Amino acid sequence: MKIFIDRFEGDCAVCEAEGRSFSLPRWLLPPGTDEGDILTLVLDSEAKARQKAQITELEDKLFR
Repeated sequence: MKIFIDRFEGDCAVCEAEGRSFSLPRWLLPPGTDEGDILTLVLDSEAKARQKAQITELEDKLFR
């Protein structure tokens, strides 16, 4: 999904994607993001699997 940064209003970025407008807190954006930039949002299933494995490992250590 492509997210277009339309403008900033205070601590929020007004964005557009798929014909809809919405706001995101500025702190969620990569450093240096500016008006007119386009962000790409992707689902990272591999990162999710790694994180789940780490959590399982920590739980195993904690509850042994």
